Amino acid sequence: MRLPQYKTWYGGKMHRWGIFETKNGTLEFIPPIDLRAPQLENTVLKDKNGKEIYEGDVIKASTNSHHSNSDIYWDAHYSCFRIRADEDEDGYTLNKYYCENEYEIIGNIYENPDLLKKPY
Repeated sequence: MRLPQYKTWYGGKMHRWGIFETKNGTLEFIPPIDLRAPQLENTVLKDKNGKEIYEGDVIKASTNSHHSNSDIYWDAHYSCFRIRADEDEDGYTLNKYYCENEYEIIGNIYENPDLLKKPY
C-alpha cells in the first residue's frame, strides 16, 4: 500500500509529514507544519543508494544519453513525475530501472539551488 508522504520546505529546512509505518508495523500520522509552504510529494521510487525520491529533489543522472543534474517535478499534462530536461526538450519520465541503477539524489531545489544550471 502506498502511504501519502511529503516534505515541506519551511523555516529554512525540510520537514517530513504524512502517514508513516512505525517499526512495530503501526501507522503514524505526522501533521504538516504549514500547508501554505511548498509540499513535495514522495514519488515512491528510490535512487541507486536506496534513498527515497521526492518532488523537488535534485538528482545526478548518469545514463548513456543524459549526464547532468536535474530536478524532479510533477507533470500534470502527463500525470507523472518527470526529470526536468534542458529548456528546448521535454522532461524524462521517472522509471524504476533508471532510478535504482543510474540516478543519485544530491540535494533539493530549496537547500541546494546551486546544483542546477538555473536556480529557483
